[in-house]
Amino acid sequence: MKNNNLKPLSRYEFNKKAKLEFIASNLELTNQKLSDHTGLNIRTVQRYKKHIKQNNGLHFKISHGNKNQNRTKKITDQEIQKIYKDYLNCCKQLSNSKQSTKNLNILEYYNLYLGSDYKTKISYHYLIQRLNNQGLRSVYRIKTKPNTKSKCNKNISLSIKVIENQINE
Repeated sequence: MKNNNLKPLSRYEFNKKAKLEFIASNLELTNQKLSDHTGLNIRTVQRYKKHIKQNNGLHFKISHGNKNQNRTKKITDQEIQKIYKDYLNCCKQLSNSKQSTKNLNILEYYNLYLGSDYKTKISYHYLIQRLNNQGLRSVYRIKTKPNTKSKCNKNISLSIKVIENQINE
């Protein structure tokens, strides 16, 4: 009777099982020949042969890594949206101040304004990936850059409003 609850073997597990079965059926071959045939290191072949001889067969754990525990996201989608709203607020404050001529991109926001509790949970590259997956992007990511600062501020305020409407929907 077959157990239908078993998951099929991954490619890694299938290859490892095939190599172990070959080593178990050909224990009389030299380690070099087994290594050449299986593509394993000689020390690995020695270790597998020793384990097979001690346990009288194949009692190996062939699963790869963390199979029973799924990956968990340390930061939820709602927290990503909260970070993005905070980024938009910082952009608004900088665009409203007359002294600032500098635009705030996401990297600068990550380095300067994002709290250390979020930085320990998510890297900059993963933050960008999560923002892109949700369709959120930098306010200053405009294909055609305007020549004057006044046009730039108008475009930024318009794009901030459009993005806020997308988030609120």
